[in-house]
Amino acid sequence: MILVYILIAVILLVIYLLKINFDLLNYKDKSLRALAALDAAIIKKNIVILDILGYARENMPKEDRLICELFNIRHDISKIRTKIVNAQERFEKQKEFDSKVEILLGAATKYSDLKKNIGFQQCLENFYNLESEFNTRVEDYNLIVNKFYSLVHTFPGSIIAKLTKTMEPPATYEK
Repeated sequence: MILVYILIAVILLVIYLLKINFDLLNYKDKSLRALAALDAAIIKKNIVILDILGYARENMPKEDRLICELFNIRHDISKIRTKIVNAQERFEKQKEFDSKVEILLGAATKYSDLKKNIGFQQCLENFYNLESEFNTRVEDYNLIVNKFYSLVHTFPGSIIAKLTKTMEPPATYEK
């Protein structure tokens, strides 16, 4: 009878370990998908920003140095491949870019020609809609990565992660 209990315990333990392995694989996949969705949101947002920069270049001569910086940073971002190993570098560049875009948009309010320009206003509306989508993607991505991180770094998931050579979770995107 004791042998039956031991056998049942071993079977339950194996099932539990298999479930943890399944969860690790599942969250690895979810984190990669969330990273891809985040990258797609960044790309869409940065395309709209190009239109905004075009209007700014025409109408904001005092901000020419900032506009050139933004074009350069955006070019640097587009050169970084969208791979998980490059995620942190892309995030850092994107944060720098976003902070400078905020400065530019703050300065744009001083230019009456831009306030009257329907094309510019539509670009701004598109940008703010994409910014909202981007923020949602960041929250989703960070939740998934945090869960994946806790699975990889708590017992017994940490042992299974080492045995199956599960990669370290990507970094979270801090705004």
